[in-house]
Amino acid sequence: MRIHFYGVSCAALAAGLLGAAVSPAYAQQDEAAAPRNDATTSEDVIIVTGYRESNQASIEAKREAPGILDAISQDQIGLLPDLTIADVARRIPGLATISQAGAVGNRSVDAEESVIIRGLDPNFNLTTFDGAPIASTSENDRAANLSIIPPTVVSRIEAVKTLSADLNPHGLSGQLNLVTMSAFDRNGPFAAARASVGVNSTAGQGLESDKPSLRVGGVYSNVLGAQDQFGLVLSASYEEFHEASLDYRPGAASDTYLFYDADTSSNAIMDEFALSNGMPASRRNQLYLFDNSRERASGVAKFEYQPSDRTEASILFGAFYQDEQEARHEHLALANKGVRPINQTLLEGDYTQGRVETGMVYQPEESLTTVVTGQVEHRFDNDAALNLTASFSRADVDVIRNMYKFRPGYDAETGYHYDLTSGRPVLDFVNPDQVNDLSTYTNNYIRERTQDIEQTLSYFAGSYGWNVDRDDMGFGLKVGAQYTGRDQSFDREYIEGDVFDANGDLVTLDQFVEDLILPSYDPDVQFRLIDGDALHEAWIAQGRPITSDRSDNSISDDYTIKEEMWGLYGRVVYRADRFNLQAGLRYDDTQADISLYARNDALDAIPNDAAQYVPENRSNDYAFWLPSVIGTFDLTEDLILRAAYGRTIGRPNFNQMASQERIGEPDLSNGSISISRGNPDLEPLVSDNFDLSLEYYFDGGQSMVSLAGFYKDVDGLIYTQTVLDPAYDYEGQQLSATITQPINTTGSTIYGVELGVRKDFADMFDGLLSGFVFDGNLTWIGSEFTFINAEGVARDLDGWENQPEFLANAQLSYENGPYGAKIAYNHVGEFLANILADEGDLYEMHRQGRGVWDVQARYEVNDQLQLIAEVQNLTEEGVSYTRDFPDAGELLAAEVERGRVFWLGLSWTPGL
Repeated sequence: MRIHFYGVSCAALAAGLLGAAVSPAYAQQDEAAAPRNDATTSEDVIIVTGYRESNQASIEAKREAPGILDAISQDQIGLLPDLTIADVARRIPGLATISQAGAVGNRSVDAEESVIIRGLDPNFNLTTFDGAPIASTSENDRAANLSIIPPTVVSRIEAVKTLSADLNPHGLSGQLNLVTMSAFDRNGPFAAARASVGVNSTAGQGLESDKPSLRVGGVYSNVLGAQDQFGLVLSASYEEFHEASLDYRPGAASDTYLFYDADTSSNAIMDEFALSNGMPASRRNQLYLFDNSRERASGVAKFEYQPSDRTEASILFGAFYQDEQEARHEHLALANKGVRPINQTLLEGDYTQGRVETGMVYQPEESLTTVVTGQVEHRFDNDAALNLTASFSRADVDVIRNMYKFRPGYDAETGYHYDLTSGRPVLDFVNPDQVNDLSTYTNNYIRERTQDIEQTLSYFAGSYGWNVDRDDMGFGLKVGAQYTGRDQSFDREYIEGDVFDANGDLVTLDQFVEDLILPSYDPDVQFRLIDGDALHEAWIAQGRPITSDRSDNSISDDYTIKEEMWGLYGRVVYRADRFNLQAGLRYDDTQADISLYARNDALDAIPNDAAQYVPENRSNDYAFWLPSVIGTFDLTEDLILRAAYGRTIGRPNFNQMASQERIGEPDLSNGSISISRGNPDLEPLVSDNFDLSLEYYFDGGQSMVSLAGFYKDVDGLIYTQTVLDPAYDYEGQQLSATITQPINTTGSTIYGVELGVRKDFADMFDGLLSGFVFDGNLTWIGSEFTFINAEGVARDLDGWENQPEFLANAQLSYENGPYGAKIAYNHVGEFLANILADEGDLYEMHRQGRGVWDVQARYEVNDQLQLIAEVQNLTEEGVSYTRDFPDAGELLAAEVERGRVFWLGLSWTPGL
């Protein structure tokens, strides 16, 4: 086992003996670890009912936190047309959202389901539900899929940016905590319901009809019993969304813009610009039509029990379901890359051999996440309290990918001229009529692929605190332990065949084509769509003939990972009238067992390719000592200074530990062997985090200005490298092995500044103008980042992947009598989205800056009923990715269409 205790200053160690403070905003800390997760104590709970009240609740949550935290309250969540938790979270300072699929993925980039905190990838932060982690399943990574959780099930979203010792340390950049409602927030019964119908401007432009979208949700809470000792909260929602997207992707893969050898007699393709002719050739011009429909349903039930002032208990049941039906149609204009273009200039050229491929993928995805969480707090007296939490969650994702492809052979008649002078490819085929002749396209394959991804997560936590409540003065102590067990499995089944006509020949596209015709890169060439249902039915009618051995694909990526994580911590706090100092030390231990299949090329592929795979077991363990120090100083009654230091980790992704393993056939003549694999011995990234913030509250606490700075020194970045093991043991023989695998390498830094402003104009203006409330924030993020490719060559990049340099939010709301309105703007600046290949210097793809406007108007018909009109993405802002080359400049990598969505609905709050 590896145990790490990096150098810590004497001052930090001394502060570590002084301890840790309590924060109701951190759901795992002190009284907030109890079933109730309020922003304030029961005596001063803020009931959020409008724009102004939501602003006040968010300010209170930030002010009462011991560290740096930003939050959005429930009714503020309801006051924008945000569909998911991720959509809401992007309005918090320092946060942005991305699509995990991205422009290089095989799914639409319609939903941005993962949250970036302070410029660091979603894999390096943690999402918790009332302080307990929840299962979230992906084939490869740890990022939580927040698209399945509707905003209606939570009362507050907290971005915790400084982690104390009692929080899970997996959070290089912070954590996102979803706080559920408590029935004891109100003195009696409460109910609210909302229904909206929407229309997406893109719906209906594909094969699916122009269907309306739908959102229905409601919540009910009440206190029951003779002494109001029981609490009940029920929440449910149903949502249905329909949209289409026409996406251009001419540069979203490594084999798109090609650079050929400077020697014009060579057809070699270069990975490094300095060795090339410096002229990009538009070789792979891809165009997708996505038809997407999603249904989501959720339900949460929370039961609470408070038999006395000293004991509180709750149990929460939650279920989140999503059924996504997606069809992806493909038009791919392709050149034979083995023959370099002729007549080539910087931005133009002629490929003498080309073709168009037509593809379709039907890729439905069904997911279900369930969670059960129980929490108990018992106070032995006014000073001592015991907190216990137990949580079990499970996530299951079933994916089907039925893939169909038709294509002709390469031909001089289907060669093309490309023109990149506009920054995007415009093609001119030699013979467009031949390209449009569907009888020349033969069935290339039919593939059926199913994937089952499952994750179960068990979490247990217990803590004992003495004199650590918010109002306790002097020294306090808290100790605790946590256990997290995660089991993740991935299983794939894969078969491939073809469809034949009565003569035994492959069928052609003209027999299985839809009527719809779309434009392509050449105005004279048609984008035609495969009738996938008819083709699949024909294959089934023929007995599903198998023409390719895909048995290896059915086993090569299968794995199971079992992780067990233990945490022990101690915190001490000292609180005086004007300052609060906390510090702690956490010991975190992780053990991982991995089961997978390794391919051994020396074995015979009999009866099929899967016979070359043998089961392998790997294991890993690591442990860290993680200190933290957080100080809060009230410089004046309304001016607060906060400073913090903490060490956190970012665990490696699942595919980095358990990716496909292949052992090449040994060459005994020179004693060598080649191996590619994941690396179960990977360690987490480790970050030393420094934070400083200054907050000024005015207008009686109704307004505030905050300025925060952060600096993170991250060590152990993971890159895929090729290394030499001169004494690799292969079946008892010592061979020289060339091993390609992810390894921990260099470090990096990331730093930034966050400015936040919340202004209530009630104290500034009288009459109509007093109804305005403004909320805005700006974030600037910089970094020093060095990328190391597979050959070990290092180069400095503009920033981390998925790290925007600039973020901005602005929201202006207005209330006057029965009228209310809000306009919101969200801007995410340019960032490095992907590095498309591990070799060379030509494969960086950036997402361009994007600004989105959303608006809402409300009219209060009476005390119970409101009419709501909303518009999402008012200006139909799409998503654009580019690649920047010397001399040629920026060229389009991908362009993703995003529609405008109009919503009209009703909100009903019956008087109970």
